[in-house]
Amino acid sequence: MKKNYYYFIRSFFLLLSFLFYSGCSTINNIKDDLKKEKNLVTIHGNVTIANDLNAPIIIVLLKNRTDFLEFIDYKIKKKSGAFTFRSQEGKYAIYAWQDLNHNNKYDVNEPIGATAVSKYVSGVNTNSNIIIKNPSLSLFNKLNEDKKKQMIDPNRFHMHIGSVISLDDESFSEANISSGMLEPYTSLEKIPYGLFFLEKYSPKKKIILFIHGINGSPKNFRTIIENINTDKYQILLYYYPSGLRLSIVSEALVEAMEELYVKTKYQKVSLIAHSMGGLIARDYINRLKQKGDNYIDTFISISTPWGGHKSAETGLKYSPIVLSVWQDMAPNSNFLNKLLIPQLVSSTPFYLLFSYHGGNIIEQQNNDGVVSIKSQLRYEAQEESKLVRGFDENHMSILRNKQVYSLIQNLLNKVY
Repeated sequence: MKKNYYYFIRSFFLLLSFLFYSGCSTINNIKDDLKKEKNLVTIHGNVTIANDLNAPIIIVLLKNRTDFLEFIDYKIKKKSGAFTFRSQEGKYAIYAWQDLNHNNKYDVNEPIGATAVSKYVSGVNTNSNIIIKNPSLSLFNKLNEDKKKQMIDPNRFHMHIGSVISLDDESFSEANISSGMLEPYTSLEKIPYGLFFLEKYSPKKKIILFIHGINGSPKNFRTIIENINTDKYQILLYYYPSGLRLSIVSEALVEAMEELYVKTKYQKVSLIAHSMGGLIARDYINRLKQKGDNYIDTFISISTPWGGHKSAETGLKYSPIVLSVWQDMAPNSNFLNKLLIPQLVSSTPFYLLFSYHGGNIIEQQNNDGVVSIKSQLRYEAQEESKLVRGFDENHMSILRNKQVYSLIQNLLNKVY
């Protein structure tokens, strides 16, 4: 009885801390957001090209209205393969064409294909396959003319891909960060997310992709970024609602980076991730391997809970409201159990940095103030790393440690 009471109190204070930091968010807001997740429609499909033309593929999701098709979302791919859309229940058609002149709209001479209008219900739908064949403008006849003009409008319909931003941008405010954790689907409707550069893209520079953790943002990396040689490296930030299921976040990153490739033709990418961001990064690498892509040449994780977080497990058992991300963060979750089974590609050296300055009185094991050392040093993660290095810092101060950013510079320069 005492043990159950302890776990209840622990979970209660965990949830209270989430609500405290959320600002205007309320329990009702969280419940409403969880309803959106429950009603979510996931559409998986494949697009195949029936010709030898080399051009980007644009895939659009169109909702069937009474007398027209309403544009909902789009994807841009560099080649044939899988795609995913997420929306609400309804009737949809999906169109895909080869953008031969790279103008982000359909022209009469471009090969195109489409699915029939189908009803999609909540859950996973996997029957949306498209073959791009001959040009056929008639396929677009039902598309509303106003929507055609807005066909590829990232500011209205899509996550940002390669926009330039400042670390001091309001998008990274504490209120937005908390909203992204507690109400991820609601936050997607109002907060800019996606891939951001800190300066205009230069093909002469090597990309370093940064992935933040739960209840965090790219600004957590400020000190490390300020010590990066930006004459040589291009900083790329991945900003996402941290309350989402981790597989959704990593899947979205794969598609976003593919669209960024169409825009920039980048080559190799170095990857630096903090805390839960390391789990997203590892799943992202697994997905790239499945696709046959191999452009990550360095992976550095910092204070990552490779073995999960006990508080997430406690929240699943005792909290009156269960946040979606807890399902993946709990020790022995399906996500974590499968994460390290695929081997890293040989050309992707992995470096594991961990923190051990404790201070979390709720976490019974030795910890860094947030994550247990045991979780950070999960054996399978150590086994695949080329270097394991610990720092007498807490979970966040490790990102401001001079030895850490000096080591990162050496790792990026392949000194080790």
